[in-house]
Amino acid sequence: MKKIISRTLMLLIVAAMVFACTSCVAGGNNDANDGKTQGKLPEGLGELSAELQEALMNSGKIQVYCYDGVSDYDKALAEEFATNYGGEVDLRVVSWEGWQDVFFTHYAANDAPDLIYVFEKLWPKVGNRGMLFSTNELKEKGVLGLDHFLITENEDVTKKAFSFKGEQYAFTYKHISPGFLFVNESMFEEHEVKSPSEYFAEGKWNWDTFRTACREITGDWDGDGTTDTHGYYGWDTDYFVLANGGQLITLQDDGKLVNTMNTLNTKNALDFARELYNVDRSATTNKGSESTIAMRGWLIDNIVNDVNASKVEWSVVPFPTGPDATTTVVPGIIDGWGCVSSSENPQGVINWIIMQKMFNVEHNSGEGYENLVKCFGDKQYSNGQEYLDVIKQYKEFTVAPIYQGVGSLWNSQYGFWNTIKGTSQTTQEVISSFSAMFDAQIEAENNAATK
Repeated sequence: MKKIISRTLMLLIVAAMVFACTSCVAGGNNDANDGKTQGKLPEGLGELSAELQEALMNSGKIQVYCYDGVSDYDKALAEEFATNYGGEVDLRVVSWEGWQDVFFTHYAANDAPDLIYVFEKLWPKVGNRGMLFSTNELKEKGVLGLDHFLITENEDVTKKAFSFKGEQYAFTYKHISPGFLFVNESMFEEHEVKSPSEYFAEGKWNWDTFRTACREITGDWDGDGTTDTHGYYGWDTDYFVLANGGQLITLQDDGKLVNTMNTLNTKNALDFARELYNVDRSATTNKGSESTIAMRGWLIDNIVNDVNASKVEWSVVPFPTGPDATTTVVPGIIDGWGCVSSSENPQGVINWIIMQKMFNVEHNSGEGYENLVKCFGDKQYSNGQEYLDVIKQYKEFTVAPIYQGVGSLWNSQYGFWNTIKGTSQTTQEVISSFSAMFDAQIEAENNAATK
């Protein structure tokens, strides 16, 4: 009898231990990799294979950057990752200012985070220096979910922006913001000048009509000798270059960067911008106000607050395609997600990205376009839906801006733009004066490439 009682007690103890262990796993303890995490994936992820579902619910540990402290949003993401994705995230605080240089230091010390977002200050150097896994390399590692719709979203755009040698080094997008011309309709109506939205509706929106609109709305309306209104406000000229199919620097398919300032597309675009600023004087770098600027070339993100707070009628038209461009191009920015090549948990990286994008959908925390919908979608604008349709139509054509992740050209470009806009030199003279500096930095970057 004693043996029976003893055996029964032992079985009860073992059962209790098993139950306790199972409870730990259900609470998100990833030390036990038995695939029995009890979190519940959110609805909206679509049909998932059993393998992907298991992978998503057992994410493991990753490290990500948090900028200037851990925000409530960061904490909410970490909780979501732990609760429903069986993951653990190390939120590593870095300063927003100069975090790119910090990343290079961390990478060299084998202390980098598992993922970063890739934007113009980092591209293409993080790709051509082997700091990111390509999508093909991730597939070879058996990473699941690369074909999930939240990863492949706007795939054509991200492939174009972040690929060379047939390999794609950043995917989906963390953030995308196309650039448009926001038109002060009230100003055009007040001065009885034909509006860009009218040209666009007629199918006559091009660089000639853009220049005409700028000239006609620019003027000293009160006769005091000072220009009261300008046709266009913009602080750089990359919109013109991109819209004409040009680039200052081009990343070739072979992975080499080349100076393309002297191409026809680029020079003609720079000539056009120079004439607007220096000859017509219908464009300005002075932001002014809604009573002094007729058109603003801006990213959706940068304009939305101004439009929301405005007391005048705004419309939206795409930046007109240049005469040398062969396809419609909407200038803009796109930030892609990149999986750092030193990561020991690339599956967790993909899971984190899917989770974050799903979280944003669920909590309506979209940026840019979504905020603009709230603005143009109300009764404030009589043709609000029409303008939103224009943005939707061209959103997918957004491309990455001129390559600026080359040496110190992120800063050097401003000197170039300012010289184009504010000098008596010809465009060719300006190009010649900057080419040697650009060439030196391009050569250094090509020499540093490992891919």
